[in-house]
Amino acid sequence: MIKDQLTVLGDLYEDTKDHLNAIDVRVHDENKLFKVFQNLRDIRDIAAVNVPKGRIYIAGKIGGLQYSEYTLKFSLAEIELLKRGFETVSPLTLPHQHERSWKSYMKEDLEALKSCDHLFALSNWEDSRGARIEVWFAKRYNKTIIYQ
Repeated sequence: MIKDQLTVLGDLYEDTKDHLNAIDVRVHDENKLFKVFQNLRDIRDIAAVNVPKGRIYIAGKIGGLQYSEYTLKFSLAEIELLKRGFETVSPLTLPHQHERSWKSYMKEDLEALKSCDHLFALSNWEDSRGARIEVWFAKRYNKTIIYQ
């Protein structure tokens, strides 16, 4: 499962890199993003040794941010949580086989959160109506909440 998550992170890096190229971000920003992902092999080795600490859902602001900005924030959090031995669940990697409405996204996200033991709230979670609902939901269902 962790190897699958790392593969998804690698794919997210490629998507983000393509997006950065498309919006003509300076090369130095792309290199900074690459450095974040270049240690995936090391993380895979660390994660293989760690005993999983359960599933953790990542909550944070997505709406109103550039694709590269929210992808980077979620990916950095996911990498750190994988290093700590968690199995991560990110709204960015859910299948989203539904209509593209905010309500549909939230329904799927909350279903995913139900299957988790913990919630990791990114530092910008309070700026997002959806993330605030996810934190409330986690409290309501006695999930452990870890704040960035």
